Amino acid sequence: MTLPRISIVTPCLNQVDYIERAICSVLDQGYDNLEYLLVDGGSADGSLDIINLYRDQVTFISEPDTGPAQAANKALAHATGDIVGILAADDLYLPQALNTVAGLMAPGNGVDWLVGRALRIDSRDQPRGEIEPGDPGSLLAFLMHDSGPLPSAATFWRRDFFAAYGPLNEQYQFTWDYEYWCRLLAQDRRPRLTSQALAAKREHAASRTALNTVQEGLEHIQAARQYAGYLPVAQRYALWRNCDQRERIYALAQAELHGQEARQFIWRELVRHPWWLANNSIRHAIMHGAHRPEPTLTPARRAA
Repeated sequence: MTLPRISIVTPCLNQVDYIERAICSVLDQGYDNLEYLLVDGGSADGSLDIINLYRDQVTFISEPDTGPAQAANKALAHATGDIVGILAADDLYLPQALNTVAGLMAPGNGVDWLVGRALRIDSRDQPRGEIEPGDPGSLLAFLMHDSGPLPSAATFWRRDFFAAYGPLNEQYQFTWDYEYWCRLLAQDRRPRLTSQALAAKREHAASRTALNTVQEGLEHIQAARQYAGYLPVAQRYALWRNCDQRERIYALAQAELHGQEARQFIWRELVRHPWWLANNSIRHAIMHGAHRPEPTLTPARRAA
């Protein structure tokens, strides 16, 4: 039986501590019909020296880019696989992951979008837990962060998705994967979930996610607002309220980062969101430059 061709894309920028482990986790799969595309946006930390050791086993693209989404799009324009996966330069595939994917996405199985389980590891590859994929439930639930998660490291699609639904949105620096999931769900595409562990997601202090938590959260809200128009009117208003509450929480977090200028920051936010003045935490921040903890965001009711 001929195995489906699988194209793996790894965007990289200054990941010298992890890039070799990512590369080896792909090449050591022993998958017989593999295409591996590695895109470096201009690393200056020694990553290129490591990548050059594997130049005869990868398709290498080296040129500046605006972020992971643009880097991945460049590679996807050259990809020839039937199935595509995007692996961050600090993440790993688990042994036999690609053979598992090939079996689950074999022709006739009706699986066009597959999401597996991802292990959580630290900077030294030590386990920290796992990420179990969650059924999106509905577009509303997914946009309100009341479902999921769908770990990107353990996600694979048919390559023709990119012809049908477009490339990754390069405006998103941190949540380009989430925006793509929203796009697919808005078009009534659903992932097939598997309990098979396919990848390991690395959590470390220098990761883009760790360094940009607030910006990542705001991009989630931006994506949610972008797809609000696909919802019925009643659900749309529920989503807008949810986004406003989340945006207010992030505004208070940003105010703390502004130190002595916290109150000025909140006042600037109130120019755009005057109704926030009714919130006790916002009023406290205006008066004292710090805020009392915002109540935990309660899970939104799933759409019927």
